[in-house]
Amino acid sequence: MTGAHGELLTENEHRDAIRGMGQSSRSQTTIRPSVPPTAEAAVLCARKDERTGALLNRLASRLGKAKAYSALAHKLGRAFYHMLRTREVFDVHRFVRH
Repeated sequence: MTGAHGELLTENEHRDAIRGMGQSSRSQTTIRPSVPPTAEAAVLCARKDERTGALLNRLASRLGKAKAYSALAHKLGRAFYHMLRTREVFDVHRFVRH
C-alpha cells in the first residue's frame, strides 16, 4: 500500500490514513432551515403591510431587490430583539420611520 506521494505504508499507517479521511458530509448533516426565519418574515411582512412594502421599495431602489430583502430581514430581527428585551409591542410606524 502506498501513500499520496508513492511511499510504502504499513498496515497500521494505511488504516489510520483511511480513518483520517473523516466522515462523509451525509453523516454530518444538521437540520437547518433553508431560509432564516427573519427573511421569511420580512417577505411576508412586505407583502401584507403596505408601509413595510414601501420601505422595501425604497431600499430596493438603492440596494437592489436581494439586498433590500436582506436589509429588511436584519431590521426586523433587530426589532424582534428590541421587543423581547423591552417587552413592548411592535410599532410599525416606528419600524418604517428610519
